[in-house]
Amino acid sequence: MPELDPRDARIAELEGEVAALKAQVAELLARLGQTSQNSSKPPSSDPPGAPRSPKEPTGRARQSSVVTMSQSGRPIEVRGVERRMVSHPA
Repeated sequence: MPELDPRDARIAELEGEVAALKAQVAELLARLGQTSQNSSKPPSSDPPGAPRSPKEPTGRARQSSVVTMSQSGRPIEVRGVERRMVSHPA
């Protein structure tokens, strides 16, 4: 059985270390990219300026149209709702 040259053995050892370090760097980069939106971390651990997740409307905010009338009889547009006329008996 031929003996390995010491340089070849050292190259094989260093290649193993490089592979291990590449795996460690990939894991650390994945952890660095985690925010509260893609992990179980709380929002307070997000870095400054990180985008916040939009909140879904609940309760009355889910209604498709809400229009109220002003005292002068004009419709009052409620945020995000289409304007429509509603007639009331006089």
